[in-house]
Amino acid sequence: MKERLIPAAAVVLAVAALVLAAMGRVSHGTTYWITARPLVAGSRLTRADMEQIRVSGAPVRSALPASDPLPSQSLKLSLPAGAFLARSDFGAVPASRTASQVEVPIPVGASFPDLAKGSEAVIAAWGTSQPPQVISPAAPVVSVSGQGGEATVVIALPLVEAEQVLAALSAGKVAVLPWQP
Repeated sequence: MKERLIPAAAVVLAVAALVLAAMGRVSHGTTYWITARPLVAGSRLTRADMEQIRVSGAPVRSALPASDPLPSQSLKLSLPAGAFLARSDFGAVPASRTASQVEVPIPVGASFPDLAKGSEAVIAAWGTSQPPQVISPAAPVVSVSGQGGEATVVIALPLVEAEQVLAALSAGKVAVLPWQP
């Protein structure tokens, strides 16, 4: 009996050692950079613009790990809050994606308590014979102001979208609504 006990104990210890070694190699997830708020093309990131998120399981393809330093170049495109960052998001900003600010009137009597600086807005335009068309699904709100029923919202948009909003404004057919995730 004693002769079997020693080899059995050795096998149990060997299996335990293998299990512990395997557990040491198991990944408990990877931490990535995500945007803390909406960011506009042409922005240079600061630490305040970013948050870290831990993801378990398979790595997120092309996402920037939090262990990597933040790139010092400008964003090439606008990103909503909570978006994963990738190295390909940084570099020279195409002229068509340069940020512009557009002031849009809010109709008298309309009230949007969720529309505030730092939030996001949906910008839509429509014509007389066509349904509404979303120009920007999540435009960053720069400011909201108004007195005596004449309120305005200033939004940051890429140049192409800003031109579309200005064209729609000249026809008087633009709606600004709070974005709801």
